[in-house]
Amino acid sequence: MIQLKYEIQRLQQESQKDDLERQVQNMKKEHQRREWILQQQQQLLEAKYRKHMAKENPINKLSAAEEEALEAEYLPDLGFAIYVDYIINLPTRVQQQVQVVYGFYEGTNPKTATKSLPLTDVETDRAGASLHRAVPALRRQLKKVPPNSLYKLVVEVQSVVPATLERGPRTQPIGWTMLRLFTQDSQLNKGLWRVPMFTPPIRPDLLPEDLARLHSIAGLEVFLRIALTQELDLHDKFSVNPDTTRMQYKYPEGLQQRDLDRALSYGKPQRG
Repeated sequence: MIQLKYEIQRLQQESQKDDLERQVQNMKKEHQRREWILQQQQQLLEAKYRKHMAKENPINKLSAAEEEALEAEYLPDLGFAIYVDYIINLPTRVQQQVQVVYGFYEGTNPKTATKSLPLTDVETDRAGASLHRAVPALRRQLKKVPPNSLYKLVVEVQSVVPATLERGPRTQPIGWTMLRLFTQDSQLNKGLWRVPMFTPPIRPDLLPEDLARLHSIAGLEVFLRIALTQELDLHDKFSVNPDTTRMQYKYPEGLQQRDLDRALSYGKPQRG
């Protein structure tokens, strides 16, 4: 009887221990969820502040003196920033919100976990008709990144499908693209970039120069800026407005529409 009593106590203690461990795990998950929500809210506030500052004291075009001042050297300890400014020519089926998902690769190897930006509304005109564009105006800063010509940014734009009574909100891929982070001579690939997007699924096995032989989605482009940390005060004041600044962004080499049309006649890309 005594042995049975001890066995019952042992089982009860193990059950209590399991319950406590589950509670701790649930608390950790809830803490992570709240941290994620706070980060999303902070990012949206930062984007709102940058939009406000750009309206108050906008820089629509960099002067020659400002461009000369941006000739600073890349310092890995200071790092750089990526601005996701806007996406234009979204498909007509995308009516409400989009989400930008991104990751960093060295060749075919992911260097970071895939991350997402806060949801962004699709803009409409005064009559409520879709303008088929979204303006995240968000910045991501990275530090201690050694220069490496194999590093590339992979971006996917997703459509957000609203929640229903049966299921929560979900996302569907619209298009993806990639951009080299460093040049062949290991200099930061800084500048204002308008990058065509391609039919999913993403292909991290490709090199950026292979994109020209993929089928691009007509007109769908994401507008990005890559800037040194030393340049952020200036870039934060840049006007993020598709109507006034889009012509200042340039296509990566080989990715203008005429280049894409020409390249498709040569067959499929080589794997990188």
